[in-house]
Amino acid sequence: MTRFLSGKRRLSLEQSGLDYVILRPNWFFENFSSLWLTDIREKGTISIPAGNDTVSFIDTKDIAAAAAVVLIADQFNKQAFELTGSAAVDHHAVAREISAVTGKTLLADGLSEAYASLIVLLVTLIKDCYYSTITTAFKDITGRDPKTLHQYVVEHQDAWL
Repeated sequence: MTRFLSGKRRLSLEQSGLDYVILRPNWFFENFSSLWLTDIREKGTISIPAGNDTVSFIDTKDIAAAAAVVLIADQFNKQAFELTGSAAVDHHAVAREISAVTGKTLLADGLSEAYASLIVLLVTLIKDCYYSTITTAFKDITGRDPKTLHQYVVEHQDAWL
């Protein structure tokens, strides 16, 4: 997996003379209300072996809001933006927030070998602090702060009940 256009492709795009804006969003809050929802509902766990390493999650609605702005505003032409949330949090903080809002307790749990092998690259990148960076790109584009973990959990609390 790569978050960036490879050097050759990026240079081709930049040198093409075409208009472009590149948005590189970080991990999505929605992973907790979709991809990892079954474990959260059925086992009360977030089964990601990321330890205490942090990710600056962003809401996909915020990504869409940034995309809508850059599509109609020329001022962002020929630029690339790293879209992140406003804070980097570990998965324990996410579990605590979901528990606080929903009243359900999430417990630590291990992963099956098959599932662990599926996400090993992503978790390695978390452990390398690849996803913990926080940028102001979303606010620079939209003029507002990205959604916080608490705002996301409150908005989607029914998913975990």
